Amino acid sequence: MKTTAARRTLAAAFAIAAAVSLTGCSMFAPSATRDEDGEITEAGQQDAFSLKIGDCLLAQEATTITEVPAVPCDQEHDEEVYFLFDMEGTDFPGDDAIAAAASEKCEAEFATYIGLDSATSKYEWYPITPTTESWTQGSDREVDCVAYADDLSKITGSLKGINQ
Repeated sequence: MKTTAARRTLAAAFAIAAAVSLTGCSMFAPSATRDEDGEITEAGQQDAFSLKIGDCLLAQEATTITEVPAVPCDQEHDEEVYFLFDMEGTDFPGDDAIAAAASEKCEAEFATYIGLDSATSKYEWYPITPTTESWTQGSDREVDCVAYADDLSKITGSLKGINQ
């Protein structure tokens, strides 16, 4: 899955730490734990292909991801998944077509989840999208819409219905 790289500018040390965690060290990190309702109850690495609406995440600087650091929403976090949708078709539609679909659908659902449109809200969004490789492996058609504070501040609690 691919993230929009230009969405954040983080310290070089954080970028290096994130890159190291994505090149194999993350396999030693514990997995996030979910309760019977599917909510994350213990922080850990979450498979990027099994994110759910309402999952709260810690930011990472990477263009391609397979796992993301997830935490319970009552803990400080940077981002929250607010909408998921699948791209259709058997052939990879291309980055531009995926970006256009994400722009349309993520923007439309932002106000439903947050309570305000992204132009008015203090929150913004970015998509996590399939890559050519994940698409051709047949495992990835999903676009994940993720909200974050436009001032990059930490979030505590869910963004659902926050009206900010």
